[in-house]
Amino acid sequence: MNKLLDCTSIVTIYESLEEIIGPKIRHFVRDHRNRFSLSKHGIVNFDRVSIEEIKHYFKVSTFDYNEIVVHHAASIISQDSYKYGGLYNLKTLAKKTNNSFKDFLLDNGISFKLDSEGYPFFEYKDKRVTSRYLELRYKKDSNINGFLFSYSLKEDTNIDKIRLCPEIIKHLGEVVGLNLKAKWEAISVPSGISFKTNLFNIHKDTFGFECSLYIKQEHFIKYSLDYLLIFDAIRYEYPKDHPMIFLKADQIVEPKDILSIKTLGEVE
Repeated sequence: MNKLLDCTSIVTIYESLEEIIGPKIRHFVRDHRNRFSLSKHGIVNFDRVSIEEIKHYFKVSTFDYNEIVVHHAASIISQDSYKYGGLYNLKTLAKKTNNSFKDFLLDNGISFKLDSEGYPFFEYKDKRVTSRYLELRYKKDSNINGFLFSYSLKEDTNIDKIRLCPEIIKHLGEVVGLNLKAKWEAISVPSGISFKTNLFNIHKDTFGFECSLYIKQEHFIKYSLDYLLIFDAIRYEYPKDHPMIFLKADQIVEPKDILSIKTLGEVE
C-alpha cells in the first residue's frame, strides 16, 4: 500500500508522518519546540529545521512515501461534477460533456469548444471570444494546482477572488458584456477539493527546479514538520506558509483520487 502524506489537519499530519517516518514525531516536536526568538524590533523569528537535522534525529536517509494530498480551491456549482467527473484543466474540461462549467456557459449562450489545433476556446453568437488574457489561457491553462495545507484554502489572500468565482468566468463576462460573475456567485459555493496524487505527477515549478523523487519527499516532510513546530509553540503571530503544489501539464484528477469536497466553512 502506498504511504500518503496528508496535511489536512494537525491530526492527519501527525498520523501520516508517524506512518512514514516512525512513532517519534511527537518527541521530535517536543525536543525542537524552542526554535523561536524575538528580534530587537519585536519581530518573531523561527529557526527552521533542516533536512539534515530530521534525518539525524530519526536515523533515516530517505523517506518512504510516494503520494501526497493536495487541496484545491474552487467555487462549485455542483459537487457531482467533480465526484463523478473528476478535476480537469481547461483543455480537458472542454472535451467533457455533462459538467456544471459547460452547462453554466450554455445557459448564458456561450459554447466551450476545441479548435482545429486541439486548444479550448469560448464561442458567443457564433464568434470566437478573444482577448489577450483569454488567448493566453486557451494555450497555457494546462496545470491543476492546489495547496499543501488545507488551511490555505481559507487564509491565502492570493485566492480571495477565486474563492467566489473562477477568474476566467469573470473575464469572459466582461468581454462579451454579461455579468457572469454575479450569476456564478449566485448559484455557487466557495469550496475545497482534496485529492491525492503521486509525487511523480508534481511539476518542477513546485520546487523551483527539476529534482529527484528524494528531493520532492524531503521538501514536503520539511514543510510539514516546520508547521507542527509552529503549531506546538502556539506562535499565532508567526505568519503561516502557503506552499503551493502544481501538477504536470495535462495531468488530470480522476474521481477515485478525490478524497473530499467541502465548503470553506467545513475546511479545517
